[in-house]
Amino acid sequence: MDLKILTVNIPGLRFKKAFRTLVHSLKPHILCISETHLAPQATYGIKGYYAFYHNRTGRLICNNRGGAALYVRSDLIATGYPIPAHLLDGVEAVAVTLTH
Repeated sequence: MDLKILTVNIPGLRFKKAFRTLVHSLKPHILCISETHLAPQATYGIKGYYAFYHNRTGRLICNNRGGAALYVRSDLIATGYPIPAHLLDGVEAVAVTLTH
């Protein structure tokens, strides 16, 4: 199976019509997003996708900017892959394991 992967850097996920159109038109298997701009406990669902987040927290919060997310199409089996905290000093990252 060929996987379609899309990466996007947009100034925030919420209320982005062009972003939603892009995702629904291309239907990538995996969607990588930087600059999600979500508050620490916020989520943003995309129909047909599992979501994995790393929202900016603590000393890094500045008007809810930053953040990273991975969306995996729901026809794939994905689980969050834990990243040790000591590797995330100043880094916002999300990892998943895909099972086939």
